[in-house]
Amino acid sequence: MADYSFIDIHIHTYTTRAIGMQAKGGGEGASGYAGTIEELLPYMGEVGMTHAAMMNFTPVADMVDAAHARLPKTLTPEQRRAAEEPIRLQMVGRVQNRNVWTIDVARANPHLIACIGVDPVMDAETMAQEVHEKRAAGARGIKLHPEVQRVSINDPRLYPAYRAAQEEGMVILTHTGAFRGTDGSHAHPSMAADLLRAFPNLKLILAHLGGHGFQKEALQVADAFPQLLFDCCGSVRSREGGMSDDELVGLFRRLGVHRVLYGSDWASGDPASDVERVSRLPMSAEEKRMILRSNAETLLEL
Repeated sequence: MADYSFIDIHIHTYTTRAIGMQAKGGGEGASGYAGTIEELLPYMGEVGMTHAAMMNFTPVADMVDAAHARLPKTLTPEQRRAAEEPIRLQMVGRVQNRNVWTIDVARANPHLIACIGVDPVMDAETMAQEVHEKRAAGARGIKLHPEVQRVSINDPRLYPAYRAAQEEGMVILTHTGAFRGTDGSHAHPSMAADLLRAFPNLKLILAHLGGHGFQKEALQVADAFPQLLFDCCGSVRSREGGMSDDELVGLFRRLGVHRVLYGSDWASGDPASDVERVSRLPMSAEEKRMILRSNAETLLEL
């Protein structure tokens, strides 16, 4: 293991092992863990992870579709609208309950950082209120997964959350790129330009260095918006077809090392092997510290 302590800006935690396994597609992934707090806390000590940002969100799009499909086919349009509203409210409650759990876990464990979810199942007022209320309760950021939530990064329905996050100084971390067979059309890095034009002080992080295969577009938006940040979640992992050490270092420096934060996607990813690789990259010790720790310390005011 490398002699570097680090902050993980991108992990996922779950209330039970069964839920974590389901979220990971039924497998434990590279880490061998399901994502429970009981697994995470000792693991952090083992690998030198001093803080971890829980990027927790509730994927309600499929749940909404399934609930709608169970409604009687004979309903009139007016009846269907009336029947769909309780479903919507139920899903809003699920998002809110998940956010409460994340904040409670972070409050009980000071080295964990709560980042909540929002979803367009919420109306504009509810979404903005959720961000403000959860920030007051201790949340530090918002996690979006456009490919799973089936809403584009620059969809105006998410703007109440962006506006509230900018007002509160909260971080937004969004998945970018494809995911489990999707084409990445909801999560293209170029969409960040719309957000940063509308909300120039937004603390926006594009996960996965803008998405596998989208690095060219990520560089273009990075050049246009120097406030834009990136995490290297999944990109450091050694795998067939991945970047070589020189390619990875070149991309870090082209984006700006001061704009890159380390993330693992634990419990799917394994930070131990990632940090070991970063420690061996042909970069200065200061550059490695920036990616693994100091950039996150500055962003999160740790």
